Amino acid sequence: MSDPSDRIKAAVEREFLHPTKRRPHYLERVSIVLALRELRHRVKPGLILDVGCGMKPYESLLNTSGSKYYGTDYPITMEGSYGDSTRADFFSDSMVLPFREGTFDTVISTQMLEHVRKPEVVVYEMSRVLKPDGILILSAPMTWPLHEEPYDFYRYTLHGLRHLLEEADFEILDEVRRG
Repeated sequence: MSDPSDRIKAAVEREFLHPTKRRPHYLERVSIVLALRELRHRVKPGLILDVGCGMKPYESLLNTSGSKYYGTDYPITMEGSYGDSTRADFFSDSMVLPFREGTFDTVISTQMLEHVRKPEVVVYEMSRVLKPDGILILSAPMTWPLHEEPYDFYRYTLHGLRHLLEEADFEILDEVRRG
């Protein structure tokens, strides 16, 4: 494992998939991993898009055999948070995803929705790039300290997330309550 990108990927997986109690946000990260493990049976094989991917910490958990996992993130966020270590495959505004309608089998977005000014537009865009029978796996914080300021706009209740998803014509198959 002498390739720097392999070392970075391994470090990210340790940090996100196997956090230690001494790390900040331990409980939050553990709850996200447990929820994703519970939902990974929903991931459809094929093309997977991680919107707001950061370092793509959940790629190894959700990428099924024979699938292709892509990540997109906002360039300013990436520069500020991850520098040259980003693992995003594409840089784009999540309000205008650079993909054709019906491209992806699964779209995942974890803890990103609070950072966009118009979440309803982002949820619609995720719906647009999903195939008609595609699956969206979405998580967003309800209680979380301010972070990545000034790009921290919202907190979400279960009812608020349901409303956003229903407005974009999503059918909710599963809800995993965390916290």
